[in-house]
Amino acid sequence: MEYQALYRQFRPEIFDDMIGQEHIVQALKNQIESGQVSHAYLFCGTRGTGKTSTARILSRAVNCENPQNANPCNECESCKSIMAGTAIDVVEIDAASNTSVENIRDIRDEVMYPPTMLKYKVYIIDEVHMLSTGAFNALLKTLEEPPEHVIFILATTEYHKVPATILSRCQRFDFKRISSEDIKKRIRFVCDEKNVKIDDEALNVISYAADGSMRDSLAILDKCVSFANGDISGEIVTKILGIADDNTLFEIADAICSNDMGVCLEKIEETIREGRDPILLTTYLIEHFRCLLIALLVKKPESVLQMAKERAHRFVSQAKKFKTEEITNIIKNLSSLYKTQKESPNPKVMLEAGIVTLSVKETPAKKETLSYALPPEYDQPVYETPAKQEEKKEDKEEKIEEKQESSKVDSSKITDVWLELIDSALKDKKMQLSSALKSAAPVANDGVFVIIFDDDKKFLKSMVDNYDNAKYIEKQLKQITGNDYTARFVLRSESSLGDKAPKKVNTHSLEELAQKFPDIVTIEEE
Repeated sequence: MEYQALYRQFRPEIFDDMIGQEHIVQALKNQIESGQVSHAYLFCGTRGTGKTSTARILSRAVNCENPQNANPCNECESCKSIMAGTAIDVVEIDAASNTSVENIRDIRDEVMYPPTMLKYKVYIIDEVHMLSTGAFNALLKTLEEPPEHVIFILATTEYHKVPATILSRCQRFDFKRISSEDIKKRIRFVCDEKNVKIDDEALNVISYAADGSMRDSLAILDKCVSFANGDISGEIVTKILGIADDNTLFEIADAICSNDMGVCLEKIEETIREGRDPILLTTYLIEHFRCLLIALLVKKPESVLQMAKERAHRFVSQAKKFKTEEITNIIKNLSSLYKTQKESPNPKVMLEAGIVTLSVKETPAKKETLSYALPPEYDQPVYETPAKQEEKKEDKEEKIEEKQESSKVDSSKITDVWLELIDSALKDKKMQLSSALKSAAPVANDGVFVIIFDDDKKFLKSMVDNYDNAKYIEKQLKQITGNDYTARFVLRSESSLGDKAPKKVNTHSLEELAQKFPDIVTIEEE
């Protein structure tokens, strides 16, 4: 007998065999038992989640002569003919290959005739979003007023491409990604049926690589069985898939944390030499740091990450070495690196160059570019010795009078400066910055212009707290006051002044702004 792929051998044959879609199974079984079967269904979801399998089971269940708890018996003549593909009343169409309006017009003509052998005529249209506009229009009238003996089951991975007129005429069911635990249980069951031994690490790697698709997981298992010819280990799976193993990713993350870029480059070279794709390695690093972020912030990360407690505990242990902002910055930089790699003729070199920039420790060289985001009370470099800090403190005290004379804004004038700064931002069409500044309060002293947000305005601060806005404000303050300032954005709780810091300044009214900037601000008449 010709060999069948595992995903075909172990395809669900009744509703009770479906995995991870209990909400859909229960709804369909209730409809069958009550006799309230809809004339049209739309099954949506990513690949390998059971859309086509469910459609085939439903086509047998509505036509079964001896249904068992709303499941098809698969023993009667109707079930057997449908399973064998010989039932002319159950038609499966691949919309990717039959996109034209003529194909749908044929269906429109056929539905007028009653079924030949079965109770219902069932049309299963897979990847329905691939139909042309004309084909959708031809299908529309049939879906709106179909004969009582016809059921349409449409399946798609991209439901947003299906016209709203079609969506509104179907009962829509969304198929969820299958959880890692359910995938691992199914793989274990298949391995037991095939007398194949598989370890826990291999199960973890396969379930992760499958990304919620049962079909993909069984296809990977199929390759592993052929390659291993015996026991399947995690090492075998990573070799077949060409992905980096957990140990390598943890070692690279540790090297980034300790700022040992040499070890990072060695691990990257070792991994790529083993046949791993550098772009794929970047995606796995992004996923690794995402796991670290969740492990740092979530009380029970194993439930969110859908992994064993032991593996999740390893992420928790490593996550404690990082700060939240360090992990988020690394993820952002890796995502930018991924885009660069996709456009580069040499993605390996781009990976090596990009990984060197992922140091999480702040050095004096980086201080200059990051200083704008620090509150004034933290104006000391990280790595300075106590003696060096004391020396700088003495120098600062000697020059404080000179700085105050040259850069202090008189308290009676700071409101005018503040209003002019907000108006400048509005005039330059920096709407987000101008709006955020209206909810803040200014403090200026010792060459530093601090913009203080109340703690409940943390979101506003995060929107404008960046290098470009800081430099823009410093430039405007130079023009307004003639003095040089360093702009800082802080929350009230971060400021050394605390509750003593001034509250927000009353700004111009909407009417005043409309008079000053008629081309930017308008007032709609009721």
